[in-house]
Amino acid sequence: MKFLLLALSVFMLVTASTAQSSKPAAVVQMQMTVGKLLMLVRDLSVANNAFAKDTEDQAALNTLYTTSEDLYQLLPVFGTSSTSTLPLVTRERVNRVISNFKDALTNWESAMDERSAPNLVSTFKAVENAFLSLGGVVFSL
Repeated sequence: MKFLLLALSVFMLVTASTAQSSKPAAVVQMQMTVGKLLMLVRDLSVANNAFAKDTEDQAALNTLYTTSEDLYQLLPVFGTSSTSTLPLVTRERVNRVISNFKDALTNWESAMDERSAPNLVSTFKAVENAFLSLGGVVFSL
């Protein structure tokens, strides 16, 4: 996971430093939001690992809830107002990966409510994979 986060971070920096002016503002905003999501997913990963080790860890649980709320506040950036300017095939890809990311988050939140350590680990792995797919699609725009 660390290598993937590092690779995505480097890719994000390269993308940010290249000709952003030729891209629509909505695409640039989505790409910058993926960078913000990266930091939140990293924070969630650390807190999730702590919570999976001790499901009574209130500090980890509070971090999970707070960071999840921050993450959900960023998701509207990928809504129809931003994606409507994209070509149909691209819009469908973005919509599919954001939907998969939201579904993975929902499944992980269910595991968090159950306080099942094995489910916390496996469902968060799905969140990480869905995020990497989202990042890959958005950065290719």
